[in-house]
Amino acid sequence: MQRPLIMRNLGEVLDFLQLIEDGKEISVQGAWDLDQHLIHCAHSIEFAMSGYPSRKPLIFQNTIGTLVFHYFDWRNYMRHPTNAFNPGESDEDIVVGQCGIERLKETIASFDAWDGPMQRHRFYGHLTKKQYDKVNAMHIANHLELVEF
Repeated sequence: MQRPLIMRNLGEVLDFLQLIEDGKEISVQGAWDLDQHLIHCAHSIEFAMSGYPSRKPLIFQNTIGTLVFHYFDWRNYMRHPTNAFNPGESDEDIVVGQCGIERLKETIASFDAWDGPMQRHRFYGHLTKKQYDKVNAMHIANHLELVEF
């Protein structure tokens, strides 16, 4: 198994995005291109502020979901299917040709400025803004593991 890419906050994500922008040739493993991955990740951050289109039942969020979050938090990375849409997300939502880096950077800036309530995560339930920062960074890192310089 590939060694995980560890990112503990969205600031570290921004640093990595800068490396991509400063780099030369990159390739991305899998069916999605870089923009599709990053737009998908931006959607996940937006759902923290606006709410997820669907969620697991509260009993799941308060038991299994909480345990899974704490496990990921403890090991500082997550693994998940990196070609799976968010619930309520489709091909049309991940617009080919849109600049994923810019979209993700703008979404991170919006998240950083957000002072409203955090919405329940679809799996993990209630998360603080700091927890959302970390879980989104781990989610993005799992996608960025597919980038090769």
